[in-house]
Amino acid sequence: MSKDLLLLLDPQFEDPALGHERAWFCPDCAMVYQALQLNPHWAQAIDIEQIGFVRPRKRVITLVGEDHQSLPLLVFGDPNTAPATSLEANGKRFLQGGREITAALAARYGGVGPHP
Repeated sequence: MSKDLLLLLDPQFEDPALGHERAWFCPDCAMVYQALQLNPHWAQAIDIEQIGFVRPRKRVITLVGEDHQSLPLLVFGDPNTAPATSLEANGKRFLQGGREITAALAARYGGVGPHP
């Protein structure tokens, strides 16, 4: 069985559509980055990759298709262990969204999760 794979936007990025006057961050990715700091053991249990902001996001497309490029994204290493709420594309089961991902990681690997 392969490890779960977490894809996050780079912690700060420029959005070419909005100009280059300032940098931005993704609120959902920031939530996951913070949860990773609170749960450092998660980083040992899963693989983590940072992806650039600009689309097309080829790595994401390869995994779950062009329609699912929004990040953060958690791809389950074993689709048979994915939660019932997960999505499916290209034979992969996955979750998107900071709250959904941090709740799933806490359920799978223990530690602190989001308050309901």
